[in-house]
Amino acid sequence: MAIVITDGTRYISGVTPGSKGVKIENAAEAYEFTDANAAIQYMQSDKAFTLYYYVYDTVTQKIVWKWLEPEEVARIRAAKAVWKEAAKENGLRKKNKIHRKMYSNDVKKLLYKEANGKCALCGREMTLDQVTLDHIIPLAKNGPDRVDNLQICCKGCNLLKGAALPEDFANRVNAIFLYQMERKYAHKITWKFASWMLRKLG
Repeated sequence: MAIVITDGTRYISGVTPGSKGVKIENAAEAYEFTDANAAIQYMQSDKAFTLYYYVYDTVTQKIVWKWLEPEEVARIRAAKAVWKEAAKENGLRKKNKIHRKMYSNDVKKLLYKEANGKCALCGREMTLDQVTLDHIIPLAKNGPDRVDNLQICCKGCNLLKGAALPEDFANRVNAIFLYQMERKYAHKITWKFASWMLRKLG
């Protein structure tokens, strides 16, 4: 590794314990530092003298270190602030993450048998491998993570229900049903009568 300090045109040369050196244009006479850290320390010891220079590795042909422009410093600080905020938010999410119990296949089979293999929300018959377990009172609403708070659902209903309470879910489904039927059959007298009856029951 050959570490030098340059601005792309001139080089630092003649560095000794008693002298900070001089700036020359001949690359062959550039002072070679023992490692990158030594070159960085030299740069930081006299910012005014090395302001527009950088530490350069002549083997890899890469810039190892340089003084940053004020705009670059501002961009880096802004990026760090965003990163810290994201890390903080992610930490809060992890802290508040709900830990679910893993239930055995025996529990799933028991609930499947009790429900006669039908989704608790839409009534569709399912095979055992189509079953998902749903918390009747969601964990997000402080529902207990116990077998007596579980029901079997098809995947679609489970996703639709999300973290809604049973009554909220029923109201949501009713609202969707009425709206979709209204769009499709609004002009039919039979729907107007059926709609009136449904709203009265609701």
